[in-house]
Amino acid sequence: DTYHALIETIFNDYQIPVFIDEKKSMLHHSLIEFIRSALDTVEGNWRYDAVFRVLKTGFIPQTDETYPLTPDAIDELENYVLEYGIRSRETWVSEEEWKFQRFRGFDRQVQTDEEKKVQTRINAYRDQVNTILQPFDEQIRSAKTVLERCTAIYNLLEAVGAPVRLEKMRRDYDEAGEIEKGREQEQVWNAVIQLLDEMVEMAGEEKMSLSVFRSVLDAGLETLKFSHVPPTLDH
Repeated sequence: DTYHALIETIFNDYQIPVFIDEKKSMLHHSLIEFIRSALDTVEGNWRYDAVFRVLKTGFIPQTDETYPLTPDAIDELENYVLEYGIRSRETWVSEEEWKFQRFRGFDRQVQTDEEKKVQTRINAYRDQVNTILQPFDEQIRSAKTVLERCTAIYNLLEAVGAPVRLEKMRRDYDEAGEIEKGREQEQVWNAVIQLLDEMVEMAGEEKMSLSVFRSVLDAGLETLKFSHVPPTLDH
């Protein structure tokens, strides 16, 4: 444990493959962060920081071909939300279109073409967020039992195509020669599904508030660890 970081850095500098038999926590994996942030979004009534933690995991699909929810798009949406003080679920899911117009004095001004374009983009980004988070919000709010809450989480993972995204991440790591990282993507999916199954098996019909459910789920997620075997023969 004492030399782990040192060995990893120095061996990497000298391009010597090294395998360190250490069980690493899954807690900081983007899939785990996505689940925890999505629950935080619902419980916190769509607080700004929780919503954008969800978006920055990269699991919300880019369903609008004209205005895909890219990292740059997320930054633009975040700047808008901060500037216009959007802090609640009601504003996010409102049927009213979000407006964008720069302040240019007290005289009534007509919206410019550029402002209309920005407004169209912002609302397209917002729709992609709502398409995923609003149904999850409604399902998990109406859920009462552990089974119903676990089902809501599983449906959310299916809605964002989590298995497909993890498979793409695995291929990208494999192509970059990071075999160990590649294997982690399958492990994290299997571990999450197993955890949900175990919770349902142990207390499926038990009624549980969202805050208690979150605490139980968090305790389970904190126990998840990656287990590695040497990924290639030269290790």
